[in-house]
Amino acid sequence: MMFPISRRLARRLLAVLLAPLVILALQDGDPAALLGILLGIGLGLLLPDMWTLLFHRAAGARLTLVRYGRGRKLISTTIAGVPVEIGLVPTLELAIVYEITPTPRLRLRLWLHSAALLTVQLGLGALLAAHPEAFPRYLGISLLVTTVVSNLRYQAGPLAPLWAALGLTLRHDLIEHHLRDPGLTRADRRLIRGRISEARRLLDLAPAPAWRR
Repeated sequence: MMFPISRRLARRLLAVLLAPLVILALQDGDPAALLGILLGIGLGLLLPDMWTLLFHRAAGARLTLVRYGRGRKLISTTIAGVPVEIGLVPTLELAIVYEITPTPRLRLRLWLHSAALLTVQLGLGALLAAHPEAFPRYLGISLLVTTVVSNLRYQAGPLAPLWAALGLTLRHDLIEHHLRDPGLTRADRRLIRGRISEARRLLDLAPAPAWRR
């Protein structure tokens, strides 16, 4: 399995693949086509984040931190017990830190989560790309391209759609390395919020790792 490509390489690859589409839109002189390209890129980047926020618990994952933006923290709060931070510099993506906890039928849950996301991304992109009008057509093509590039970058991880496409989510030996006790997730959340004493108590209650037993 290949290693994920870097953020910089992903941006360059996305620019190279979408450049012909932008040139065609400029030649047609259709502002709607250019708007479709921009929205397609945004949708391709944000849809996986929104999907994870909505369905992570059904997949057996627990969020440790959600952050938007970079640089100095403007806002630091909690939503449903999850630390949420907003940085000074806006970005196109969310930074989502999650952990996989032992859950019944976990491998099936993870596969369904990722397979459904990939189906929605590719299905919606193909449906829009086949539309006769410029705006939805360019939106769909840019969504498909962004989805492919994003999956090359985020391929490592149980919630990554490419894991489902390759069947890696169903392999017990790979999933086992990502499992973490729910108490450790709660401890991480409190540690991020600066509640060190509470985090220490939760760590004391958590079971010892298998290699220490």
